[in-house]
Amino acid sequence: MGNTRSALKQKEEELKSVKNRLIEIETFYKEKLQEARSALKQKEEELKSVKDSKSLNSEDKSSCQRCEQHEREHKESMTEMETFYKEKLHEARSALKQKEEELKSVRDSWTEMERLNQDKLNEARRLKNEEGVNSSCQRCEQHEREHKESMTEMETFYKKKLHEARSALKQKEEELKSVRDSLTEMETLNEEKLHEARSALKQKEEELKSFKDRMAAELEEDTKSMNIPVSQTPAEIQTHQKNLYEARSALNQKEEELKLVRDRMTEMERLNQEKLQEARSSLKQKEEELKSFRISLTDMERLYQGIHWARSSLKQKEEELKSVKNRMTEMERLNQEKLHEARSALKQEEGQIESLEDRLIKMCTYQKNLYEARSALTQKDQELKSLKDRMTEMETLYKEKLHEARSALKQKDEELKSVRDRVAPDLTLSIKTGDTESMNNPVSKTKLTEMYNKLKLLQWPKIKDHLKSNAVSREFTRDLTQKMFKDAAEEMERKKKQIDEVFGLIENSSGLTPQKVKEFRQLTIHSLQMNLHHSRKEDLLQSPFLDDEAQYSQDVMENFRLLASECYWLGCLMALNNPPLQPDWENHVPGMDAWDIFPRNIKSV
Repeated sequence: MGNTRSALKQKEEELKSVKNRLIEIETFYKEKLQEARSALKQKEEELKSVKDSKSLNSEDKSSCQRCEQHEREHKESMTEMETFYKEKLHEARSALKQKEEELKSVRDSWTEMERLNQDKLNEARRLKNEEGVNSSCQRCEQHEREHKESMTEMETFYKKKLHEARSALKQKEEELKSVRDSLTEMETLNEEKLHEARSALKQKEEELKSFKDRMAAELEEDTKSMNIPVSQTPAEIQTHQKNLYEARSALNQKEEELKLVRDRMTEMERLNQEKLQEARSSLKQKEEELKSFRISLTDMERLYQGIHWARSSLKQKEEELKSVKNRMTEMERLNQEKLHEARSALKQEEGQIESLEDRLIKMCTYQKNLYEARSALTQKDQELKSLKDRMTEMETLYKEKLHEARSALKQKDEELKSVRDRVAPDLTLSIKTGDTESMNNPVSKTKLTEMYNKLKLLQWPKIKDHLKSNAVSREFTRDLTQKMFKDAAEEMERKKKQIDEVFGLIENSSGLTPQKVKEFRQLTIHSLQMNLHHSRKEDLLQSPFLDDEAQYSQDVMENFRLLASECYWLGCLMALNNPPLQPDWENHVPGMDAWDIFPRNIKSV
């Protein structure tokens, strides 16, 4: 509601500014019309003075013709300006009439809304008075629902009307903006027309001035010629008289035309004043209507506040009624609990009476059973005592047997420890030198066989698909694979020879080598094998490993490098095994797939 009032106040200020602007435009046009009237009066006097001159020649006739043409142009411009003013005033009158109808419709809608609000308020007061009567809870609830529905209805109605008022105000704002733009455009056009009229009057003034100067010079010449009557002939005198008559006729015609223009300008000024007076009256009426509309809006806001107060009071009554209902419900619940407790107590007392009779019967039976139980318990105590004696004897016997078993187990542990200390060094060396295969050895023959099968069955199919899709030669891939295994075996053979040189086995080849030296040599080879097992496969491969790498794409080279590094690494581990291992190339029979280049088995060398 506050937003609507501020919007109405803003619209009122805008209408006031438009009204002031119209007054300024009216004053400006009055001044311009007064200036035009003064200029026309001045021109009329100048033409009158020219009319009193005595003679005109052919140049004067042409000057009069030009003056006549300028007068026609000026008349056309004035007619065009008058038409333009009439159109603009007609548009302003139509816009004001439309605004008047819209304000009338808004006023009627607000009157209807005020009437409905008054009806709703009277209904709310009536319901409030009825609420004060002591009636049943059902009737109170019904009135409460009716109050809620009526208040919701009123709130929806007010919201709808306020939304309509905001929409109407927004539309009025747009219309005022369009009227303001049209007035600005009209002001610009009027200024242009007045500038054109001012320029035309200035041009007329200059032409009349030049014409007056020529007329003055010619009159002096005619006066001189008239002082010498002997030199003039009757024909020349008749010609001068004829020219004088034509000039007077032309001047009389111009005087009449100027009089008509002056009358038209006077009429146009009068019409403009009447139109501006009508616009001013209409604006004043609109201002009064906006004032009354604002008053009605204030009254409506006050009614809305009253309805809000009524709604608050109804809400308070609703809360009070709800609390009364809650108290009644609580009282009913308490009464039910009390009744239930009384019934339970009565039922419990009846049960207690019945249980007393049962208890008397049970007590007699219990005494009889108790006597029998005591006799049985005495017998059981005697049996338990004899059983305890037997358990004590058995416990003593078992403790002696356990002590003997522990002594024997301790003696066996000491014997096993001594045997383990004697056998452990030889067993460890034999495991590391390959005499015995250990499950924990990552480079045993079994592990190497698993690595070879993993390369053949898991890694090679992926590499094979990439190479086949890039049209790589199968023979070249097979030769590369065999070359990697062969290079690895040769390199490891060279390493083993270096180890033999370190241990001096080459110099002593003619004699017998001690067993311990052979074992430690094999242990060194095993350490080299473990080192290679934990090294990066790519670091072992020499680069470049192909002679013509440039002819293959980067994807193909990556697959070649992966295949070569796997084969070279596994070939090194197999060559260091005791005995050395290698794929069985000689007995390899390819299957249905021509790319099956890996042999099925590995063999000892």
